[in-house]
Amino acid sequence: MVLWCNRAKVGVRKFYEKQNDLLEAWKEDEKVLTTTVDQAAQAEKDQRVKVWDTRLATITIILNVFLIIAKTTAAILSDSLSVVASVVDRLEPLTTLIVGLIMVFANLLVLQEAAVDSVTGNLHPKVDIPTLVILCTGTSIKAVLFLICRSRNTSASRVLAIDQRNDCITNLVALAGAYIGHRYWKYADPIGATCVSGFIIITWLMTVREQIPLLIGKTADPQLINRIVNIDHDGSMIGVPPIGHVAISHDDRIKHLDTVMDREISLCDAHDVSETLQNKLEQLSFVERAFVHCDYQFDGDEHV
Repeated sequence: MVLWCNRAKVGVRKFYEKQNDLLEAWKEDEKVLTTTVDQAAQAEKDQRVKVWDTRLATITIILNVFLIIAKTTAAILSDSLSVVASVVDRLEPLTTLIVGLIMVFANLLVLQEAAVDSVTGNLHPKVDIPTLVILCTGTSIKAVLFLICRSRNTSASRVLAIDQRNDCITNLVALAGAYIGHRYWKYADPIGATCVSGFIIITWLMTVREQIPLLIGKTADPQLINRIVNIDHDGSMIGVPPIGHVAISHDDRIKHLDTVMDREISLCDAHDVSETLQNKLEQLSFVERAFVHCDYQFDGDEHV
């Protein structure tokens, strides 16, 4: 009996903690939506951010193309499995799922080659000046790009920063494995290749796992739904009856909102409500793009 009471108290406490978190989130949303900002200045600022993010993405793509060529040359010159593994890492994804699987299988082949060469003793890594220059230069450039992208602190630049960080890690491990294998202990090269390939495989498997729910769609978590419904039922938007039903799905930061309105509302009012709601949702930090769909019944096709 005492144990049951304790569990009940814990459950009640967690419930009220969640309610307090939700109330705080509502206050934050209300503050964002009621803050008056110079729209022209904000739009200009957002445009500058987008321009810089686009430039960083373009520089990264161009640099990756050159690094693929340079690191392929280094792999041929050094005959190092570690460098080969880091070259595979730079295959630019065309689509996340397909390339993710290709990356996994390609690195499994590198692991197989490392195991076979370790057993047979067919290991001849060599790291000369050109190989060192190529790998060190590429790593240095990637490190600088990582610092620049991290300092931008936007969603796009954070993704680029993670990419640069991973490149620096794989490059350093590949360089260390190849150099130690050439100078001191030849088995350091396949060990380095195993570390690089294992890191890439785990990273891409996690990426593929994250993409699967985004392909099939998923509903938002309850707290996000409550925050959006709170805005959805804000009677101050326009002088019309409140929306009666809300269904929310999302694709990461893209929210799809299906609403049911009174069938007597005019097309003009329905448009104004939907547009106002969409604009308000897109001001929230966890929403990048919002789509609002209107209907007059609960059992309508959500795709119509």
